[in-house]
Amino acid sequence: MIRHIAVHHEIPANPIGEDWICSDVHGEFQLLMELLVDSGFESAKDRLFMLGDVIDRGPESLRALEWLLNTCYCYSVLGNHELVFWASNYQAPWADKHYSIGGQWAADLTPEQHGALAEKIQEKLSLTMTLITEAGRIGLVHAQAPVADWQQLATLEFSEGLAKHCTWGGKNLEGHSDNIRNIDLVVSGHIGCERWVRHGNQLWIDTILRTGKPTLMKARSLLDL
Repeated sequence: MIRHIAVHHEIPANPIGEDWICSDVHGEFQLLMELLVDSGFESAKDRLFMLGDVIDRGPESLRALEWLLNTCYCYSVLGNHELVFWASNYQAPWADKHYSIGGQWAADLTPEQHGALAEKIQEKLSLTMTLITEAGRIGLVHAQAPVADWQQLATLEFSEGLAKHCTWGGKNLEGHSDNIRNIDLVVSGHIGCERWVRHGNQLWIDTILRTGKPTLMKARSLLDL
């Protein structure tokens, strides 16, 4: 990898509406739109926070990615699928890796289209995020927290190892029982489960593979699980 993704973004509290958090959707764009409508999401005042893996496997990856990158009320951390898509724009061997995990749709992009999307990913997405709410501070990372103390994120620089840890780390929940210090809750996707799973102050909500639907919940509700 020859470019850098931001390690951390902190998002201030929403003064006018609700904040919602959604797990991996993997190209199921229409399903996501239906969930937002059914939930009562109001785009004029609410915000949506994605946990990464918006693309690949499903039928509308390009549409989902373009919507994510161009929608002002939508935020996201980087998933492993976005990481490989982004890296493949700069190093050709990553393209085969992307195709092997459901990214064949990207083969139809022109180099100019791929490059423009990669630049927007680098501009908008980060490896981790802190969402400030009235009920507490919520950390977001695709796979698992890369630190035992959330405050350490402010001191870290981007590296390939850090990116892989945040987006690929730990495909099972064993060894994830410790609390992460200086954050109220850390929410992740990546690890498939039937329903949300919590260990300490770490919560995993990636349900699309097991149930056919992503998890979409108000941020403040997740703090009470």
